Amino acid sequence: MFEHLDSETLKLKQQEYNRYYFAVISALAYKDPGCTKKHWDKLCYVCAFYDQEGAQCYVLENKDHIVVAFRGTEPKEWSDIKADMSFRKTWHRGHGRVHRGFMIEVWKLADCLAPHIFKTEKQVYITGHSLGGAMATLYSQLCRPNGSPIVYTYGAPRSGDSKFVKNFKGRLHRMRNNNDLVPTVPPAWIGFNHVGEVTYINHYGYIRNYTWWQKFKDHCRGHMSAWKKLEFFDGLRDHSMDKYCKALYNNWMEKPKELGGPSGPEPTRFGTWENKGREIDF
Repeated sequence: MFEHLDSETLKLKQQEYNRYYFAVISALAYKDPGCTKKHWDKLCYVCAFYDQEGAQCYVLENKDHIVVAFRGTEPKEWSDIKADMSFRKTWHRGHGRVHRGFMIEVWKLADCLAPHIFKTEKQVYITGHSLGGAMATLYSQLCRPNGSPIVYTYGAPRSGDSKFVKNFKGRLHRMRNNNDLVPTVPPAWIGFNHVGEVTYINHYGYIRNYTWWQKFKDHCRGHMSAWKKLEFFDGLRDHSMDKYCKALYNNWMEKPKELGGPSGPEPTRFGTWENKGREIDF
């Protein structure tokens, strides 16, 4: 799948491609710099990697734009687990109250990121999966480029209260895969909300409108599929970055070339959840 990526295509503002592109970037954010260098070089990025007290991110820069990719939760990182479990709120620049644990992770990296982002004339993209998606949401309101940052998140938890959502500035594209458990926390009844309209991926890997009926159907389909595999539920399996990449790749691949679909050799379509397909190998 990686051979079809090209950072120049971002200029064309094709949403299907951009959703897939930043899904791959978010997946690569889990890898160490030694494993990702060949990919950043292929995309003509100058890369910087920061690790501050367990909070990590990549800064990728070329002549046109800058990408900040936050790494999501790692089970072996105590700081990540601590951030996820802290439901207390703190003020975010007077724009509303946000998840304190997520905000602390952003603060750890803010000083490292400032020289890249502050007052830059380049377009800034911010992305991340899981905890990384929450960090991307919060950092987009903290950074100060001259333009408006564009955010892509995948399986991100709720990160702020209604005031924060109302005062949110910029464009945020939020992806949710079927019964992914993480976007359901922290619970709404304690005052946490999502930012932006959701792009919803159904049980079969297709983008659909996020209606109550669609949600109900996919809830049943997902649980039945999990039970067949002797699993109690599919909420954690649907959180996999691998599944986001596959679904968004297929969605982009099926778009006609003249409307922004892939060019060059005919790409391979990855299988749906039912027949598994191939695992993504970066």
